[in-house]
Order: sequence, then C-alpha cells, then structure tokens
Amino acid sequence: MDVRRRHFTLALGLLGTGALTACSDPPPQISRLGGDDRPLTMRLSPAADLALMGSVHNGAVLWRWEDGQIVARLEHRPGAHADVMAAAFSPDGRWAATGERDSVVLWDLMARRALGFWAPPGGVRALAVADGGRRVLVGLSTQQAWIIDPRGGTTPAVIEQADAVGVTY
Repeated sequence: MDVRRRHFTLALGLLGTGALTACSDPPPQISRLGGDDRPLTMRLSPAADLALMGSVHNGAVLWRWEDGQIVARLEHRPGAHADVMAAAFSPDGRWAATGERDSVVLWDLMARRALGFWAPPGGVRALAVADGGRRVLVGLSTQQAWIIDPRGGTTPAVIEQADAVGVTY
C-alpha cells in the first residue's frame, strides 16, 4: 500500500470516528408533534420556529416547535380533512402552500387565512413558494409543473415534461 492511500484510509477512519462521537449524545428533551396521526409531509419554517405537517387524517397543521402547540389548522375544505401530501414555506416564513391530490392552497400565515385555491389536473408532488407569496411552483404527477401567480390572474403557466419537480425558489 502506498503512502498516499494509507494516509487517505487513516483520514477516513478518523472522520468516521469523529462523526460517530459527535452524534452519540442523546437529545436533552424530545418533543412530540402530530399526536397519533401519520404524517405525509413535514416542513420547518425558515426561522425553525414552526413545523407544517400534512397528514392522513388531520389535513395540514401548523405547530409551534418550541412547545408542540397547534398554531393553526389549515383546511382545504371547511369541515373536511384533506390528505395533504406536499407543503412549503416561503423563504420569509410568512406564506405557505399545501397540496393534496386535487387542490393547492396558498396561505397567509400571519392572518391564518387562505389566499387562493387551485385545482391542478394531477396529483401534487412538490411545492415551492416565493417571498411575499408572489409565485407558487407546483410539481404534478402528470409530469407537468405549474407556476401560479396568485395576484396576477387565475391561469397558471404550465411547463410540460417537468420530471424534476423538487425545484425550490
């Protein structure tokens, strides 16, 4: 074994040992969010103070991370729970989008109200929200992506053959 390979192997061994040591301490306190519901998606706000969880039975729920309290229930249809499969915060943390199989909703989190509802032609796979809620990018199971302008009209821009739907702003 030449000298370079031996030093590289030793360096990898030391890095692996350090990583395991750094991850070995248990957390001082564990908070439980979501109760017994099964999450389908979960996103942390940019400030990491809120968690937005989409689930099987409770639709979308906004949680305060610090104490595990529910801040808001974000309902796609009043009185009905949706299977929310995608969620996203805007980079400024003021706006969020949630998506289920047949609807996308843009939320003003400060006012705790919906700003718009859209019905895409396929299942929602991924979402991204621009600062100020100016645009919502929706990745669909139909290999399309929609760019929605909530303030500029109701017709979204459609991008065909959009296989890479995990794009963010």
